[in-house]
Amino acid sequence: DGDHTTPMGFSTARIRLLYMSGEPANETDASTRRQIIAAMGGAGAVGLAGCLGDEDDDGDDDEETGDDGTDDDGTDQPEDTGGTLSVAVGANPDTVDPHLINDAPSQAIYGHVYEYLVTADYDLGTTPQLATDWERSDDDLTWTFNLREGVEFHNGDEMVADDVAFSIERISGTINDTQVDAIEEVNVIDDTTIEMTTDGVQAQFLTDIGDVAILPRNADGISETPNTDDHQFGEESIGSGPFELEQFATEDRVELVPFENHWADEHNPWEEVTFQVVEEIVSQE
Repeated sequence: DGDHTTPMGFSTARIRLLYMSGEPANETDASTRRQIIAAMGGAGAVGLAGCLGDEDDDGDDDEETGDDGTDDDGTDQPEDTGGTLSVAVGANPDTVDPHLINDAPSQAIYGHVYEYLVTADYDLGTTPQLATDWERSDDDLTWTFNLREGVEFHNGDEMVADDVAFSIERISGTINDTQVDAIEEVNVIDDTTIEMTTDGVQAQFLTDIGDVAILPRNADGISETPNTDDHQFGEESIGSGPFELEQFATEDRVELVPFENHWADEHNPWEEVTFQVVEEIVSQE
C-alpha cells in the first residue's frame, strides 16, 4: 500500500474509538479500514476511500469474498495491512504530556497513544477501556473500578491500581484539575481494584474520569508534578494505547507506530500514522 492522506476538517479523535473499544473487533482487515473511514467522516472519508485501491471504479470489489473472510473458492484472503496513514492537523500540538493537554490537535493525536479507565462509544455512551467494569455505592458517592489485567505500558511496566491513583494525583492541580477535583479520597484495594469517593453526587463523574490518561508511576523521570518532572514525553510515550510515539518534530509532524503488545485482540492496519502540521486550510485539501 502507498501513503494515504486526508484533510482534518473533522474530529480525528473519533478514529481512536475503533481501537479503544473495550471489545476486540472481529472484522477482517479490509473491513477495519472501512470502519476507520466511517469514523473519520466527511471529506476525510472521500480522501481515504480513493486511496485504498481495493474497489473498481464502479464501486464493486475486485474479487468476490464470502462473509467469513475467504474468497469464493474457500481460500483465505491476503492480509490488508501496511502503508502510512497521513492526517493533516491545523495547528501544532501544544504539549505532549497527556495530563497537560487542553487543545484539539493534541487530543486528536495522543488519544491514540494514551488510554483511560473508560471511554466514549459511537453513541456517546460510556464503555470500558482500562477498567473492565465499575459500580456505584447506594449513596452515589463511592465508585469502585475493576481493572483490566495484563495491560502493558509502552515502557514495559504492567498496569496496576497504584498507577491509576498516581495518575489522579498527577493531574490534580494542572490545567485539567476539574477532571478530578471532585474526588475526595482514593483507595487502592488491590492491584486490580480501586475505589474513589467524591465530595458530592457527580452526574458527570464517568465523563471526567474518562479524561484522565493512566500513566506508569515508575517510568523514568515521571513525578506527581508534571510541570517539573524530567520525563521527556516528546522522545518516549509511556501510555498503553495501540500506538506509541516514533517521532515528535515540533511545528512539523508527529509520527506514531503500532504498539505490538497492546492488550486488545485487534489487527492494526497501519504500519505508521503521521499527523502533519498544515496550518494553511487550502493546503489540507
